[in-house]
Amino acid sequence: MQPSKLLLSSLLATTVCAQQGNSLLFTTHANEVTRSGSNGTVLRNLLPRTIGVATPVPGFNFSAETFLPSIALQTMAGDVDANGSVLDVDLTGPIDAITVLPYDWDSDRGARPRTQPVTALDCYFSPSHDVDTNVSGAPGLRAGDCGRFVRNAAGNGQVSWFIRAEQLIAAFGMFNPTTGAALTPADIDLDAITVSVDRQIFVSFDGQHGMRLSLNGALANFLVDDGAVVALPAPAWTPNARGEVASVLANRGVIVFQEAQTNVLVANAMITDNAAACVPVIIDTESLAIDPNGGVFTTQWGNQQITWPHLLLNGELMSGAGVITTRNGGQIAQVNGSPLGRGCGAGPTTGIQMGLDATNAVSRLNALESLTKEPCWFVLGSPTPGGLGGAIEVHIGTNLGAAGAFLGFGLGALPVSPSVAFAAWSPNNLCFPELYPTIVANPFLPIALAAGFGNASFGTFSLAVSPVVAPGILFQAGAAAGGALHLSTPLTLN
Repeated sequence: MQPSKLLLSSLLATTVCAQQGNSLLFTTHANEVTRSGSNGTVLRNLLPRTIGVATPVPGFNFSAETFLPSIALQTMAGDVDANGSVLDVDLTGPIDAITVLPYDWDSDRGARPRTQPVTALDCYFSPSHDVDTNVSGAPGLRAGDCGRFVRNAAGNGQVSWFIRAEQLIAAFGMFNPTTGAALTPADIDLDAITVSVDRQIFVSFDGQHGMRLSLNGALANFLVDDGAVVALPAPAWTPNARGEVASVLANRGVIVFQEAQTNVLVANAMITDNAAACVPVIIDTESLAIDPNGGVFTTQWGNQQITWPHLLLNGELMSGAGVITTRNGGQIAQVNGSPLGRGCGAGPTTGIQMGLDATNAVSRLNALESLTKEPCWFVLGSPTPGGLGGAIEVHIGTNLGAAGAFLGFGLGALPVSPSVAFAAWSPNNLCFPELYPTIVANPFLPIALAAGFGNASFGTFSLAVSPVVAPGILFQAGAAAGGALHLSTPLTLN
């Protein structure tokens, strides 16, 4: 099977997105809006279950945009609750944590800095509630896990875990401080996670937990609050063939910062919230990422001094989507020379530093991840996800710089729509790496893309009356740029 010749021959060859500058992936705690308004499309809405992307520049002359819409996750995961529809707006609940592998893993040579572009399929995340398992089977993706939905030998909608709740519990010797009983996966909720190129895994948990850890060669008990940051050092875990966590050494986790130490970072940073108040403490560490500016800091663990890469942090009181760094004992973070907050006495942190609409009383972040370069985003959204039988719309957004796209459509499938790898047809595809072949049998619809803010462009397809099709209609778009054909995220309307 191969993509339509019409699609391949008719698309305009244009300049692909710049792919320059460090970027941030994130989720928000409340419903937010992109600063650009995304040309009035539904893609302007950044919801807690949607992953956004921003590439800061000095002067705040940029906007966040949608990187992974929740409606794409619904197609990728399938009919998880066996109700006969992939439409599930509460599939994951708010996304609590995100990470992306910053390395290419080779079983012989180990981890090397990542060379492959980051796509929506590369985002490992932690849901705020367990995802049902009709498609993936047990244990599925749970609030204590960090994983993603993939296609593997078992088909589409399968879970590939970066790390499982059981591994976190074992690595940190997690127990109930009241009863002393070992925790189960249902007892933990992952609030933040990031991994460095040298394979140090940093995490923060919701709630207070006991941890039994190896210190100076003996086990010792610690009480760890939800503002703390803990780490699993590289020697304490073994990667699988994909660079994910295959196994861990029990009780070998390390406390990087107790909550009181994280509070010192916040106090030193002197960042304001969205009401211009100086943030005094962390309360709960909500987001962690590697500081793209590099550098290291050290902490003491018993008689051992450990070196860590600098981290970006966001906490419960940091409304306005403010972010601090561990640099210099705590300061307001900068990415590409652009500050991610305002200092005490300089006014409120409004959200514009993350490319958000500052008139929306921007709340804090739920999750954060840093990337070494701007990724391609090519996404579909719809204000009428359950509108079959009536008027429907599909909105397209991308930073490819293309003047037009072609929208493909076909029948969805239950319990999950099948996809195939697209690399054989377009090895230089920078966007979504999977093709949904059901679209190939039908004509592709040409959609003009209008320039938006920065290098973004948007388009809309609308239909006054749509057919009622029980499995739903699946859409996916293609566009040409930089001499290659690129694919969008999928979308299913029911």
